[in-house]
Amino acid sequence: MSDSSTIFELWKNEGLLSVKNVALILKISSRSVYRLIDNGKFEVVSLSPRKTYILEKSVEVFLRNSGYKKKDVGEK
Repeated sequence: MSDSSTIFELWKNEGLLSVKNVALILKISSRSVYRLIDNGKFEVVSLSPRKTYILEKSVEVFLRNSGYKKKDVGEK
């Protein structure tokens, strides 16, 4: 299996998120996402230094372990 087909299979089956999307989900900067990657908090697939994708399941694990609680609409 080539690298591109492996990436496609991961994207299709596991769910890959861009750094920008993870930043939006977590409401932090992209730089902070890269810091979390450097600290081993996320499983990543790097196509190049400018193309890094994060496995969706690792974001879910991070949120679960961080004590993050989903707020209802209008709740502060």
